[in-house]
Amino acid sequence: VRIPVTARVRKDLVIVPGSADFTGVEQGEGGSRTLKLRYAGRGNWTIKQIEIESTHLTARVEETQRGRSSPGATFDQVAYDIVIGLKPTAPAGVFRGTIVLGTDDKKTPRIPVLVEARVEADFTISPTTAGVVALGTLVPGRSKRISIVVKGREDFQIEKIEADSNSGAFRTKLSKSKRRVHVIPLTVTASKGVTELRESFTLTIAGNEKPVTFSVYGRVVA
Repeated sequence: VRIPVTARVRKDLVIVPGSADFTGVEQGEGGSRTLKLRYAGRGNWTIKQIEIESTHLTARVEETQRGRSSPGATFDQVAYDIVIGLKPTAPAGVFRGTIVLGTDDKKTPRIPVLVEARVEADFTISPTTAGVVALGTLVPGRSKRISIVVKGREDFQIEKIEADSNSGAFRTKLSKSKRRVHVIPLTVTASKGVTELRESFTLTIAGNEKPVTFSVYGRVVA
């Protein structure tokens, strides 16, 4: 359920909704959101410029109203559409940015507008924290099995999985079927004499030029 949000910068200035929300945008697609700004007061109130802090954002304003809202009104009303774009270059993950509207108003010369996004990648791997799968605590010579879940937007096939090193600490088996969700069983066995285990893996997806990568990490205790 989406709840409309209103940002009241002050009593005579309102932005609806209060921020630009790009939750659920697919990576590489981008998107556009329109916010409505309403000002009541001085008839020549103007947005002079827009400051954009991120290269992944675009913004423009379109004036939609200026003058008395009705014959009996005692003040002028100015309205703008604020059109904010998220570029296809936005990386996967959570994104937060701000655009600033520069006005000719001495009371509020700068009006910040929050932009939030959750860009969905073609493929996601879980469970991860910052792209790393936690192996937990490992004991030398004792095998431990974890499950790596790989999700796609549609059915896909994993052709191969490769480790960056030849440590021999990991074993796995891939399914050759096409499905939207793959569960990769990963068995890890730490050798003696190490205190931690780190490894990076590369998944080759059939028909996908860009490989999918992830890392694992675990502490080794005697």
